[in-house]
Amino acid sequence: MAVNYSNVTVGNTATLVLASNPGRRMFSVYNNGAVTMYLGPDANVATTTGTPILPQASYTQNGSRMYMGAWYGITASSTVDVRYMDYGE
Repeated sequence: MAVNYSNVTVGNTATLVLASNPGRRMFSVYNNGAVTMYLGPDANVATTTGTPILPQASYTQNGSRMYMGAWYGITASSTVDVRYMDYGE
């Protein structure tokens, strides 16, 4: 199983966090920042529509119904360091 991991800075405009991966088996996104980040499946993500990831918390998906497309993040203010791991074939 291949693992792709890195970090990205997310601010108050939608930012690509995790690229699309049709071979994805599992992924995890960790908010290494001090403010809440919101995660969504397209560049239209907003603080009112995204899934909140609190500071020093993570979001993980796996299983047969997992979304294989790209994931985007946004914050209400400031920037956060976001770490990710994408497990695939």
